[in-house]
Amino acid sequence: MKKYLLILVDYLGEIPSILFGLLYLLCIPLFALIYNYHADEFFYSTLNRDASLISQRTRIGQIVQSSILITSQQAKRRLRTNDFEAYKGAPRPIDGQTYVQSMDHNADRIIVHGLANFINVDIAPVTTRRYSIELTPIGQLDEDDGVVYWEVFFIDLSESFILPRLPSVSEEMKDLLLPRYGRRERAGEPARALRVSSEEFQYFLRYYRATRGYPSEAEGSYIRMLYLSAVTITTLGYGDIVPTTNRMRALVAFEAVLGIVIIGLFLNSIARRH
Repeated sequence: MKKYLLILVDYLGEIPSILFGLLYLLCIPLFALIYNYHADEFFYSTLNRDASLISQRTRIGQIVQSSILITSQQAKRRLRTNDFEAYKGAPRPIDGQTYVQSMDHNADRIIVHGLANFINVDIAPVTTRRYSIELTPIGQLDEDDGVVYWEVFFIDLSESFILPRLPSVSEEMKDLLLPRYGRRERAGEPARALRVSSEEFQYFLRYYRATRGYPSEAEGSYIRMLYLSAVTITTLGYGDIVPTTNRMRALVAFEAVLGIVIIGLFLNSIARRH
């Protein structure tokens, strides 16, 4: 057995070391392709702090802001049509002046913080109010012709350091920003409907899953898996991305062992030539 092993080592030593070097480097993108195809079988513990989520977070903010703007415009038109006197005396949001400032995550929900400018022409000039709404992945109330009515709740975060210390929107202002939907309540706060497209709602679900550590739902998945492949084959193993199934654990272990073997053959080839 030892004799045959020495013959094999001599034979492999005749192969140019550059080929082993190229094979070693080629393994990194090849294994990354496999990992990326099975990305749902990995968990990325620091994904919610990943820079790739910034663009997705910005897009979610734009979706919420756009929906509130459209809804508030519709609410103003209804109020002006149905009760013009109440419309004249009510504080109402100014067109195009509802802003999403920031987002954060808490348990199984995402909270969007924003500011809305209101005007009451009979009483006072423009006033700014802060609002915070809670979004959940199980909030789909209804869907009609590609439009999703998404259940949201206004929440009061008076101690929040994210928003300026401004008064919260009143109940009257809430009705102008987002309409009530159904009879559901939470802590006395009625459910409201955020009107978004089906595609936008699915985008939110992907973002939500990404913040929970699923690499396939975040942008730049292949680059992330390329990084995993590189730290695996070099046996660095930082541990921020880990496999969650036995077959992926076996594949990651195989790549680590294969990297050691190829490096050994690379050094053996160099030693034989010198």
